[in-house]
Amino acid sequence: MNTISKATNKIHKTWKMSKTYSEEEVAKHNNAADLWIVYKDGVYDITKFLKEHPGGEEILLDLAGKDSTKCFDDIGHSTEAIHLRETYKIGTVVGDLSGTKTLTGVQDTRIDDDKWEYEPPKYERSPWLPVTIAVGVVVYASIFYYFWYSMSKQYTRSEVASSNNSKAQTLFIIHDKVYDVTTFLNEHPGGEEILLDHGGKDASEDFDDVGHSKDALDLMKKYLVGELVESERTGGKPKQTWTSDYSKDKQNKDNQGLSPFVWVSALAAVMAVVYFVYL
Repeated sequence: MNTISKATNKIHKTWKMSKTYSEEEVAKHNNAADLWIVYKDGVYDITKFLKEHPGGEEILLDLAGKDSTKCFDDIGHSTEAIHLRETYKIGTVVGDLSGTKTLTGVQDTRIDDDKWEYEPPKYERSPWLPVTIAVGVVVYASIFYYFWYSMSKQYTRSEVASSNNSKAQTLFIIHDKVYDVTTFLNEHPGGEEILLDHGGKDASEDFDDVGHSKDALDLMKKYLVGELVESERTGGKPKQTWTSDYSKDKQNKDNQGLSPFVWVSALAAVMAVVYFVYL
């Protein structure tokens, strides 16, 4: 005898002992150990079928003690499934289960997980945070600015003079700039003697008189180690033959000394504005 025939025989036996239940009574059977559902006006005890359900236990537990008519019809069960359902029928229900009640007779207010929306936690920002950030950036900019400027060492004329005629260290001055040409002595096209003769002295006038090429002027940058202290500077300008290149280099250095502080300070201000507007 096939499954459908067995189910049909059980249906006939079940109908003979059909019983009527109220909606309150059905609603009490709402857990895995005692699970009833309603289909149309029929009441079904599917406790034993819970673990055998092809669609899993969860969907049946969600319908426990409730009207499952719409859910059952929407899924579209097979003929065999329909006959199998009838084998669990224990009676009929009196009343409408559309507003299924709980054990206490109060409307079920359990949350529908499908309609639940996540709301991220809200954090209150401190009004002092952007100020703290800005102050921190300015402090670091000031420190950076100080060390940037301090990299340019300052000499007195007496300090430069101490290297007079010394191959161990040959310093001289050209337009308030101090150059260490010790490693350049053997490479100087005019010989090392002329450099040693100017060691420890101000060679500005003689340097201009020779009329060095642009390549020579560019090479001088390599040996620049500092400048005279402000009180001992003459403020003398290079001759016109190389003023343009020299001044341009001087201006670039001055800009380099100032730009880190200005740039970082401006960045701090922009960060503070962005924080207030967008965060």
